[in-house]
Amino acid sequence: MELDELKSLLNEKMERVHREKSAGDLAILLGRKTQSVTGKLRRSLRLEIIACIIFSIGCAAGAIFGAYAWLRIYFGIFACMCFLFLPLLYILLRKTNELGGAALPVKTCPAMR
Repeated sequence: MELDELKSLLNEKMERVHREKSAGDLAILLGRKTQSVTGKLRRSLRLEIIACIIFSIGCAAGAIFGAYAWLRIYFGIFACMCFLFLPLLYILLRKTNELGGAALPVKTCPAMR
């Protein structure tokens, strides 16, 4: 098979695929709810905050109920680190929420002037 034959076969296949889409299918595709970048960031930050809380509670329990002193120190340090990062994650979430609600200016392309 030569390259020209392959190109013509691909073009025919693409035309058939595009013809098979009905107006209802296109309306469904256009009506889908999309997620913005800030929405994805918010979801990710919420999951990180929840994971950090669960991990810090687990580490605090390990620090309190640990059998050995070195184990209590190890888990205590991790619990402190997680508790220190929680406010930072909360601040990032708050700033992301503010960014998502604000109308930001759009830069114009120099070629469009």
